[in-house]
This record gives sequence, C-alpha cells and structure tokens, in this order.
Amino acid sequence: MSAEVLARPACSQASLKDYQKMPELKVIEVRTLSSYARHVADKPEDMKWFRGVSRASYELVPSLYRHPSIEDSVELLQKEAKLVTRFRERAQPMVGRPLPDDRLEMMFLMQHHGMPTRLLDWSENAFIALFFALSNVDKSEDGKSVGTSCVWILKPTLWNRKVQEHIGYPGDPFSVGDPRLANGYINVEGGNGLMAKPVAVYGVHNSPRIVSQRGVFTLFGTSNTPMEKVFKEDNFPDDCLTKLEFKGGYQDELFKELVSAGVIDSTVYPDLDGLARELRRSHGYKV
Repeated sequence: MSAEVLARPACSQASLKDYQKMPELKVIEVRTLSSYARHVADKPEDMKWFRGVSRASYELVPSLYRHPSIEDSVELLQKEAKLVTRFRERAQPMVGRPLPDDRLEMMFLMQHHGMPTRLLDWSENAFIALFFALSNVDKSEDGKSVGTSCVWILKPTLWNRKVQEHIGYPGDPFSVGDPRLANGYINVEGGNGLMAKPVAVYGVHNSPRIVSQRGVFTLFGTSNTPMEKVFKEDNFPDDCLTKLEFKGGYQDELFKELVSAGVIDSTVYPDLDGLARELRRSHGYKV
C-alpha cells in the first residue's frame, strides 16, 4: 500500500517543502491463527492493545459519539453529564456496593453495563480481541462467514506521547486519579477546557468480565473524529496504529482454531451468560 500524500498544486520547489507526507495506516490480511500470532508478537518490546470488531468498516469512535441524530460534541458532552447523573440516581438499589465517587470510575461502571460513554474498549490480550472479531461476523444463508472483520493494534505509549507532546509526556497509559487525566478529560463543565484527542487509560477492574477480558480503554475528549482519522491527519508514528483484517471463509477456519486453543465464550464472559453462549454455540444454535 502506498503512503497517502497531500494533493499538491503546481508550485515552486521551495513551497513543496511545506507539504508533509501523511502517515500510512498499515492494513494486513490474515488467514491463519499462526500468522495472527506472528503479527501481534511483532516487536515484543512495545506495549500493544487490541480491539476486535465484527465489521472492518466500523470506526474507532466511542458509543457516546455514535448518537443517531446528534453530531455536535458539546451537545453530546452535555448529554453525558445528564446520563451520569441519572445513572447515579437510579443504579444504587441495583448495585451491592456503594457507587464510586470518582466520575471516571462511574464511567467505567456505565460502560460495563452498556451505557453510552466516551470510553472505547480495548484489550491487552490479542486473542480475546480476535474472539470479538470473529464470534459475531456476518453470515450467508447457508451459515458461512462473509464480509470482513478486523483487529486493531494500538501502541498506547506512542499514542499518548504524541497526544501529550505539548507537555513532554513520556507516554504511559494514564491511571484513574492522575491529575493530568482528571484536569484534561474529567473535571470539566460542559466541555470547557477539555482536551480534544483521545488518550489511552487503564480501567478499574470492577467486574469479572473486565478482568477476564484484560480490559483497557481510550478516553475521548471534545473531538468525535475516529482514531484512525486522527492518526492520519495529525502525523502519528507510522506503527502506532495497525489494522489486521480477516475475510470471508477464512474467518470460519480462524474461529475454529481459536476455540480449539481454548478461547471460548465462558472464558471471555465468566458468568452464566457466557456459559449459555458457549453451550448454544457448541450445540449448533445461533449466538
């Protein structure tokens, strides 16, 4: 794949220097589990996070910014504040422990239960991400996989270092309670003073699912631009974000290999729902 460049009108040689090559997003087709393992193990010294999705066309955007009719990020941030308040007001009787006071911890809890937030799920486990990419793909009438699914690979240290380069940040994923995270992404009213680009953050392990799935997150700011577009437009390091794609019938074979290796519903969802999913799938029922 050739690198994308900015369109260049006829101009002098000197002015050509003003144009910079945009970073190339690597898209790699993978057909076997062994090939997948080689790609995710490349450069083992680099920290990597993984996100598996059943359709390669899905953009790297969190649920809050996927509203069917509202696109303005300020309006969506106002909606987020209302959602947090209403969730806190009504959730306590349904939770067997005190609700967290920290707003980000509350967002993790909301994310776990399907509420719209600015959090985008990733995993530290490449094979958990592959399970998500392959377990719910589109099927033809005869039950064969069609279309294309994918796993995104993010290098969170490189990503954070670029986003926070104005303060010389070394790039480690942020943890809950870090004042730089709180002041730039959490403790803001109506989006005033909120940073724009998403950053990589560690989550609070407050449920068995997030533990088994090795859950980590990117937290978005005021910008609802998908991460893959931010990567291209803002000159991120070339290997900061990569996309592995799985097409057609290869998805079925890959999923069989993955299940044989022990990555199954009940390990990804360590509860009765996961057990039920596993038994349905193993007996030929649609999951």
